[in-house]
Amino acid sequence: MLKVNRKAFTMIEIIFVIVIIGSILLFAIPGVTKMIENSKKDTMIIDAKDMVQKAKIYIMAGKAKYPTYNSLTLTLNQIDSRKEIKDSPFGGSYKREESFVKIKKQNSEYVFTVTLIDEKGNKIKNVDSNELNGDDRYTKVQTGE
Repeated sequence: MLKVNRKAFTMIEIIFVIVIIGSILLFAIPGVTKMIENSKKDTMIIDAKDMVQKAKIYIMAGKAKYPTYNSLTLTLNQIDSRKEIKDSPFGGSYKREESFVKIKKQNSEYVFTVTLIDEKGNKIKNVDSNELNGDDRYTKVQTGE
């Protein structure tokens, strides 16, 4: 009986493994890409929520007053003088003079509207702070691609 001494993989086995790995990557890469994109959007949404909180603190510190009839606009530079809201998750910096919180009185409540823009054109524009929660929050971030 002839004894075969096998020390290597055959070409078919190698091709089979490559096809399996390729198939896995074909389905995994789009999912990972979407997770990364949503993570960046989440970070920008958190920065927008921080802007609203900083606007409330700015007013409570007596640096401005809640509007009674008109609206009040506070830029990112005004409410974040220590620059705690730093760079955009999409790369680059936020446009600090073009990013703002607008406060308006409606009925007996105050409505906070946020605009946050970065250098690459990614933005949250004129969005009510209450709309930055929930499953549709990703639609509030417009990417500049």
